Amino acid sequence: MEAIKYKDQIQLYKFLTNKRYSLKEIGISNKNVLDWSRAGLFIDDKPTSGRRKYNILEYVWIKIIEQLRSFGVSIDAIRMVKEHLMMETGVKELLLSIIENQKGYNENPELKELVDLLDLDGDLIEPNELVKFLDSEDMNMAQTVLGGLIYGAFTDRVDYHLVINQNGSSVISFGVPNRENIAFDYILNAPYLAIPIKSIIADFLTKEELGLFEEKDMLQLTFAERQVIEQLRKGNLISLLVKFNQDKEISLIETEENIDIKQAQGKLVDFIMRNNYQEINYKTQDGKITCLRRKTKHKVSAMG
Repeated sequence: MEAIKYKDQIQLYKFLTNKRYSLKEIGISNKNVLDWSRAGLFIDDKPTSGRRKYNILEYVWIKIIEQLRSFGVSIDAIRMVKEHLMMETGVKELLLSIIENQKGYNENPELKELVDLLDLDGDLIEPNELVKFLDSEDMNMAQTVLGGLIYGAFTDRVDYHLVINQNGSSVISFGVPNRENIAFDYILNAPYLAIPIKSIIADFLTKEELGLFEEKDMLQLTFAERQVIEQLRKGNLISLLVKFNQDKEISLIETEENIDIKQAQGKLVDFIMRNNYQEINYKTQDGKITCLRRKTKHKVSAMG
C-alpha cells in the first residue's frame, strides 16, 4: 500500500500519551491519589505508586478531579463525569477507514471531506505504522471525549469548557456556557461548575513544549496570538498578562522578566534610562541589589 498523508496528528497524539509527569509535578498527594484510585476515579486502573508517571490526558483528568473535590462534588458524581469523558469518539475507526479507502478517496467526496477536515495532507506515514499506533493502549485513551477536548485545546482556538452540575451530568461548551444554547438548559437551571480546559493545560505547558507551535501552525493564529506565543518563549519570563478590548481582541500584552543583576552596574537611574525600561522592581540587601525585574507593556495591532 502507498503511504498516506498526515500532518502532526500522530506526533501530537504521542505527545499527549507519553507518560512523563510525577505526582510531585502534578501537585497531588499520594494519599489523594490512593483514595481516588480506590474509588475508581482514575483512567488507568493499574496499581499506583509514588514513582509512577502520568501522561497529559491523565494529568488533566487528575486536575479536574482535584477541582471538583475542592467544590464538594461527590465521588459518585465524579464517576459520572469520568464515564462521559471516557466515551470513545470513533477517531480510530475513521482513520482506519481512510487507510482502507486511501487509493480512491479523491473520487469519494464524503471521504475526501473527512480527510481535508483532519488535515491529512502533510508528511507521509506508512499505513502499517499508523495501524500499529491506532491499536496501541495509548491511542485507546486518546480517542475519547477527554482526548478530543485536550487535542482540540492544542490545535483549535475554541475555548472548551467542561460544564458539570452537582449530580455529575456534564456537557462540553465551545466557549463560556450560556443560556442561548438550549442543550445546556437542564444544567444551567441549577448550580453548575464550568472548567476551562485551556487553563489546566497552561498549568503544565513548558516553554520547550510551546515549540509544538511550528511555523505552519503559527500561520493559523492571529497576529496578536503569535505575539503572545513569542513572549511566552522568552527564557527570563516570570509572568504574562493579556488584556482585551471591547471586541474581545488582544490589545495589550504586559510581561515581567528577570534582569541579570550584573547588567545593572553604576547608577540604577542611568541603567533604566539607557535601556528605555518602563518599570523596574528591585530588592536590596546590605545596600546591594539582590533581585531585579522589569515590566514591559507591548501594544498589539490587529495586523502583523
